[in-house]
Amino acid sequence: MRRFIASALILFALHLIPFAAQAESTDVDQFKLDLIMAKRGDFDAQFSVGAAYEYGRGVKRDLKQAFYWYKKAASNGHHRAQFKVGEFYEHGKGGVKQDLRNARIWYRLATLGNVREARARLQRLESPAVAAKAAPKTAPPRATSRTRPQTAKARPHPKPKPKPASRPRKPTPPTRIARAPAKPAPPRRPPAPRYDPAAIPGIIQAGKWQGRQVPNLILPTGSRCLHSGKTKIICFSPKQRLTVGNTEYVFITKSTLADFQPDGRFTVSYLFNVSDMKPASRPRPGPNPFGLRAEKGWQEPVRRLSCQLLRKDRIVCQHDGERLTFTSR
Repeated sequence: MRRFIASALILFALHLIPFAAQAESTDVDQFKLDLIMAKRGDFDAQFSVGAAYEYGRGVKRDLKQAFYWYKKAASNGHHRAQFKVGEFYEHGKGGVKQDLRNARIWYRLATLGNVREARARLQRLESPAVAAKAAPKTAPPRATSRTRPQTAKARPHPKPKPKPASRPRKPTPPTRIARAPAKPAPPRRPPAPRYDPAAIPGIIQAGKWQGRQVPNLILPTGSRCLHSGKTKIICFSPKQRLTVGNTEYVFITKSTLADFQPDGRFTVSYLFNVSDMKPASRPRPGPNPFGLRAEKGWQEPVRRLSCQLLRKDRIVCQHDGERLTFTSR
């Protein structure tokens, strides 16, 4: 009976070997793809590469490389990566010297993205017991010649001689200083609106955005959007036509909106995919909006700009040092 059970277990293990090899091959392919996107600046891929190095998924485990890629994604504003950087500093992993002060800084940044683990770690590190252990110990001050007791008797000081009485001066009348008229206080600006970060994508998708300075090529208007969690949406625009100079372009835009903040701030990463170009029947001189180029296919690298939802019908973005305004009807 025992031989039968042992033989059955061996056959079952041999049956699982192809599935394990297939899973390992999938991890290797995913790591290679993430590494290519990470080197191009995709902070989500940078976080995935850091996780692969930390847990050994598709690549040999290397905590130094894991910290390097976590730090790169955290510097780009990835909140989960900020939590991992704080964790490395707290425990001194990956060749990093333990530093509770830096750990608290990175945990505090991660709490802005509603990372629950970061909030719990930050509360523990800021407790009085942990803060007392982390505080540097100072040696007691050494006694100096000034603080040592004097054995010699102090000499008595001579009494000051009384000064001769002076004649009283006549009081001078006070001078009046002409005061300048007070300037009226500038009117106070109304406080900026506060939003639930999870509700901002819905507000942006519901708007029909038009640009004041340049046409709207990046904000979703009639686009197909996919939600990647609560902190990112990826939108593909319908086919668009635009004349720049002497060329008419036919293209679509892939826009990734992420990092939504309570004050309405968020980031936009976009790519153009040009399917056709032809001479324009009516040339239109002017600036080239958002860097559209005369080449077919996906126009890499990814371009980024920072935006803010001021009102539900108004968005302001910074693009190459220029302030762009978009309004919704």
